[in-house]
Amino acid sequence: MTERDMATILEDLKWFYPLYIYGAIVIDILIHLIVISLLALAGLGFRRFIPIRYKEAWTITAYGITAPLLVRTVISLLPITIPMLSVLYWATVGIFAFMTIRKIGDD
Repeated sequence: MTERDMATILEDLKWFYPLYIYGAIVIDILIHLIVISLLALAGLGFRRFIPIRYKEAWTITAYGITAPLLVRTVISLLPITIPMLSVLYWATVGIFAFMTIRKIGDD
């Protein structure tokens, strides 16, 4: 395969790239919604200590995911690599959500 053949193949696949990106974004959003819901369910375990409903736990978790998501996006746009970034990302989201739910009980 020559360089010219490779360029031709890449030109033919240019139409597929936007579809791939949109598909990846949709899958990422679905994964985030599922994980937010699971973290909110886990947050309901604090019900013994504080009166919290699922909707409130879900909202807190969704807010808690915003800052780590922005940091993850900036890091992925920079030309640096952080090993296990996704594990660090989800751990930060979970810790923030649980700490916020625990702080509600202190009021």
